[in-house]
Amino acid sequence: MEVVDRWEKDIPFFVSAILLAGDNLFAAGPVEYDVQKIGDHLDKVKTDKYELSGELKDALASYGGGKGSLLWAMNKNTGRKLAEYRLDSKPVFDGMITADGRIHIATVDGSVICWSK
Repeated sequence: MEVVDRWEKDIPFFVSAILLAGDNLFAAGPVEYDVQKIGDHLDKVKTDKYELSGELKDALASYGGGKGSLLWAMNKNTGRKLAEYRLDSKPVFDGMITADGRIHIATVDGSVICWSK
């Protein structure tokens, strides 16, 4: 088995689907929101008078895929980003598969997206 150098990468989205295909690592998910800011806000909210503030609505829309998602292709050995694509919807959890040189992504809006070279 080949030993690969370890790498880390900050990415601007929450990964809900990941796929390894050859030397490529694909990751997709909804765009990120400020988790700390939302946590601080929730600490201040009284549960008996809970209302969805603009901050919470924005975070829920983002996490639910309402603000779109990102798909990144990266080199599995180096972590270098090879490509970035915008998706209209959030991938379902673990909803990517490869077949016949294509990547198929199932999304929460009921679509299946097919990507090829």
